[in-house]
Order: sequence, then C-alpha cells, then structure tokens
Amino acid sequence: MTIHPYLDGNGRAGRLLMNYLLLSAGYPWVTIKNEQRGEYFEALAQAQLDEGIQPFGEFILAILKEASRDNEK
Repeated sequence: MTIHPYLDGNGRAGRLLMNYLLLSAGYPWVTIKNEQRGEYFEALAQAQLDEGIQPFGEFILAILKEASRDNEK
C-alpha cells in the first residue's frame, strides 16, 4: 500500500493536511526544502514499506526545531 498512487497531487495534499494539523496544535508550518527532498522521500519510504514511522517523525521534528530556532532570531 502506498499513499502516493499518483505522480502528482497526493504529496501536496498530504503536506497540506499535515500542516493543518500542526498549525491546529500550535506548531509552525513545515516547508520541505529542495535540499531535504531526498531525506524526506527516504523517511516516507521507510514509513510506507517498513511501517517504520519513527524516521519520518524525526525528520519532521528536526524541521520544527529548525523553524523554532529561526523564529527566535
């Protein structure tokens, strides 16, 4: 099973939903930068294929921490 059965659209919709949930909980918006795409897709693949959600959670948490540091400046 995959959450990306189509080449276009599902990733954006998934990130939009993720950001809605983060904002609703008081967290900042998460933006996946181009240089982070490889790590992002690897974390997604692990979650989809190996049912190991922890790498994806750690990836998003690192971005949230980076956003928090940027907001403190």
